[in-house]
Amino acid sequence: LFPALDANLGLAATDPDESRLSIIGCYEPPFGRLGATVDRAGLSRVAAATMTALLREVEAQLGRWAR
Repeated sequence: LFPALDANLGLAATDPDESRLSIIGCYEPPFGRLGATVDRAGLSRVAAATMTALLREVEAQLGRWAR
């Protein structure tokens, strides 16, 4: 019923005061060919928005921790 996600979060220093947060991964939509069709029709945009929201939340939490 749900997409499968296999991803890694990365955190790398870009200079002494800045870092880069990234996510690299792939996901597989549910329901085989039907899911792939729905994914092409727009589900992939939902997945991308979800990953962006996740990165923003991780960034916010790291910012609170660093203070």
